[in-house]
Amino acid sequence: MRIIRDNEQKRMPWKNGGGETIEISIAPDNSTLETFDWRISRARIDRSGPFSPFPGIDRTIVAIDGEGILLRFDNAEPVVLAPSDSPLFFPGEMHIESEIIKGVVTDLNVMTRRNRFRHRLTVLANNRPIEVVARCGEIVAIFAAGRAVVRILAGEIQLSDNDAILLSVADGTANVAPEPGSRLFLIGIEPSTDAIVA
Repeated sequence: MRIIRDNEQKRMPWKNGGGETIEISIAPDNSTLETFDWRISRARIDRSGPFSPFPGIDRTIVAIDGEGILLRFDNAEPVVLAPSDSPLFFPGEMHIESEIIKGVVTDLNVMTRRNRFRHRLTVLANNRPIEVVARCGEIVAIFAAGRAVVRILAGEIQLSDNDAILLSVADGTANVAPEPGSRLFLIGIEPSTDAIVA
């Protein structure tokens, strides 16, 4: 288990310098934007412009707050991503232009190196308590937009806004209870079936 508080998360410029990203967790530890196996971050988008390219990386983003953004993927029809929308999965090498609809948008971003790891991102917004169990070899992250209580073998953990917790199979079943009005984001990361085992 690892608890990652909001004030412990690393602020850094986007890969292309066009904005600010807040790194929640990265693996291996101390890896760079060129060498990571997986990365969880959030970004504050306050201007229109291109997304950073990440060749060989699979990405999923979801809007946490704001009015939303308009995304243009290569030559495809534009897609609007707002907090009420489902997470959006795409290859990191795609050319994407973003356009702010109004104000500032914050998004949550999960990236895994293709053929080594894979991920899933689920939004839990109904305020009902849930049980979460990590499978063998899997890392499960819970990110809180709001507040929640997580009860596991090690005890009770309070998550505040923008806090995260990483769980593994050794932590057993986690009982997660969000406070009213909060949104939780459940992320699962595991080795890809295509990964080459040395």
